[in-house]
Amino acid sequence: MLNLFILSLVLVFGIACQKRKAAPVMVSAPDVVQEQGRVNEDPNGLAPTIYFVPILSVKKVKCQREDLKQIKNAKGETIARVCDSDYKTCVQQGTCLLNEARGMRIVNFTSRRGKVPTFSENIKKECPYGLGAKDICLDPYYTVAADLNFHKLGDVIFVPSVRGLQLPSGETHDGYFIVRDSGSGVKSENRFDFFTGFDHGAEMSNVFKKLGLDEKNNRFKHEKVSDDIAAKVRTKRNYPKINKKQLAEANAFIKSAMAR
Repeated sequence: MLNLFILSLVLVFGIACQKRKAAPVMVSAPDVVQEQGRVNEDPNGLAPTIYFVPILSVKKVKCQREDLKQIKNAKGETIARVCDSDYKTCVQQGTCLLNEARGMRIVNFTSRRGKVPTFSENIKKECPYGLGAKDICLDPYYTVAADLNFHKLGDVIFVPSVRGLQLPSGETHDGYFIVRDSGSGVKSENRFDFFTGFDHGAEMSNVFKKLGLDEKNNRFKHEKVSDDIAAKVRTKRNYPKINKKQLAEANAFIKSAMAR
């Protein structure tokens, strides 16, 4: 009788162990995988970079005369003289704000005269952050440059990771971006360059940099929204111009920058 009881215990214990071993272990994969600082939300997601409007001091040039470079217009006339490093930054970013003795002046890349980049200083007052493609106003933190072989101006993309992000203005981002620009380094359907206005793309205070939007090796989930949603977003952002709030913020910033 005792032997039968012991045998029963062994069988029950063995069955219990088998059940535990057979039970599947559910491990939910995180939405974002980070490896050595890399963000990988989606292997086929967008590859980002950041561009911005550098502020160049023309009244306090900090380089030798031989290191000065001329910013020229389409006629070959000199608009301003800046240090070589500042000149390269201006060409790379496409727009720069010149802090001169007479005030602030924004200049925008237009084309090349031979191999020489040329700029325009005739920027509409309603576009204080400069111009994108087809003279569309750049709207900081809501503009992307895209490959126009795959996208058209006015298209809207949604980036879930940006939704809810607090911007320097105190505004909460809705995650929607309008294609307002293109770029020589923006090639392929999933490459986007995010515009951050006067906020330098290399500074850690840049909220898009903190998110990882400054590194094209990162991959973020995104989607192109439907036409009806895109229309609402364009209306909200006053496309192809910018809204009154952004215009006021730009003018206030430029006024304060003049005193520096």
